[in-house]
Amino acid sequence: MSDRPSRFARAAVALWIAAQVVMLVRAALPLERPWGGRVPWRMFTTIGPTESTIVAEGTTTAGETVAIPLERWFRFTRGSTGQRVYELSPILTSPGHRAERAAFAAWLSGQMAAEGVRLREVRLIRRDRNLYSGQVHDRKIGRFEVGDG
Repeated sequence: MSDRPSRFARAAVALWIAAQVVMLVRAALPLERPWGGRVPWRMFTTIGPTESTIVAEGTTTAGETVAIPLERWFRFTRGSTGQRVYELSPILTSPGHRAERAAFAAWLSGQMAAEGVRLREVRLIRRDRNLYSGQVHDRKIGRFEVGDG
């Protein structure tokens, strides 16, 4: 048996390298789709200057505003980032999905009721923080009447 790689192994590696070169060339040329493309590797993308989080606030039956601790129920983050599943959910980040957001607000109200805090309203907010200047901009996702818990 020989220590040299087989013809098939060499052909497979050559094919993989050729595919990578084609994707790189497609990304480098300013062509329209389907001829043009984007760089296939994430290491060449730049991170935007903003960090986005989802914040939930509730109004109690007494009229007080309380912060809903989403981190308590969604403890696990995505890899080594600080992002949690609700921050990546297309239901909370994409337009539409009013019914799903209302169901999420009702679930949050139920969680708060289990801790002894009865809510009549839940507000979901997307908070964007500029990493360079520190400025914070809040955008309303929705305001949901949830009854009294």
